Amino acid sequence: MLRRRKFTLVELVVAIAIVTLTLAVAVASLRGESPAQKMERTVHEISAFCARVRFRAAEEGRDWVLKFNPEAGRFYAVAVSEEEEEENIVPGDQSGKYLSQKKEADSDAPPLPQLDLKLDKSFTFETAEGIEGQLHNGEELEIFRFFPDGGASGSQKLVLKLGGMQKVFHISKLTGRVLIDGELSN
Repeated sequence: MLRRRKFTLVELVVAIAIVTLTLAVAVASLRGESPAQKMERTVHEISAFCARVRFRAAEEGRDWVLKFNPEAGRFYAVAVSEEEEEENIVPGDQSGKYLSQKKEADSDAPPLPQLDLKLDKSFTFETAEGIEGQLHNGEELEIFRFFPDGGASGSQKLVLKLGGMQKVFHISKLTGRVLIDGELSN
């Protein structure tokens, strides 16, 4: 007669742990991310996007401008042509600021490279001074300008909001790095 082997206590505990772990992973993936996780992920995406733009400026040896289109909820960065850089310098201005006027591109010139990042519709994005008062031509707002030497310009304080949470972005004019203020608060 064959003797039936029973499960040991260790085997039962291991089996229960595996089932529990599998259920926890399944529930977490079905539940989606919390608003705090969504905010942190978006903050990291914006920071990484600004770093990419800054590195492109240094790599290509020309200015890159970071702009925001509030209607589309989209950040994008465009390389500034050499002609536009020379024409947009404000005469007598020692701060290195540029006019934000956009010149017509030559039809023979190749299109300038562009980077973009789209915000989720649940986010609102504002400047400290208010977007509406700063929009030119009703479409886009120049946020930061990154220079080939690693520096940047832009005095904007950008506020990213999701529900009761907010993060404030600043730019270091010397290093071109994006600095983030504002702890998550509900």
